[in-house]
Amino acid sequence: MLEHIRQVVSSHQPRSLDLQGLIPAAVLVPFLLKDGEPHLLLHVRTEEVETHKGQVGFPGGVCEPEDADARETALREAWEEVGLRPEDVTTWGVLNDRDTVTGFRITPVVGLVPEPYDYKTNPAEVDRLMMVPWRVFSERQGLRREVVEHEGRRFEVDFYPYADTVIWGATARILRDLVELVEGRGKSLEEV
Repeated sequence: MLEHIRQVVSSHQPRSLDLQGLIPAAVLVPFLLKDGEPHLLLHVRTEEVETHKGQVGFPGGVCEPEDADARETALREAWEEVGLRPEDVTTWGVLNDRDTVTGFRITPVVGLVPEPYDYKTNPAEVDRLMMVPWRVFSERQGLRREVVEHEGRRFEVDFYPYADTVIWGATARILRDLVELVEGRGKSLEEV
């Protein structure tokens, strides 16, 4: 399964969004193989961070001027947040940009990380790590969608319950994009 995901992601031609006043950001969507099954590494943010307090997300953050590209941003942020050395990540490719209601344009960078790994989380940013089986997303376990309104605009928001948390918002949307891409339903990525 991981090889199939790698092939699909590496051959994908991502769609970029115009910044249109959005803040450029990137996240690392890190796969790992645990107990013979593909998993994704996510983290729960602390209540002390500036934005997205207590939410489940991927390692990532705002693109800095010294970052050459989104890949470099994602790897730098993964190092700063969870202690994942850039040289230990094999990047596969980039997904379509996603904008957020909080004003960011996120570029997801997909890759593979070693398992086991000695993560060193930044206690100011990361409350805890989560390793979530890919099947939770590919089988849409517990997935629900709701339409929410924010500042007069309506948005479809995905929610994936897992363990004692809920993965939602931009992270869930990126996961949905990835599942649709892997399933060969890339057309739906353009429709939403």
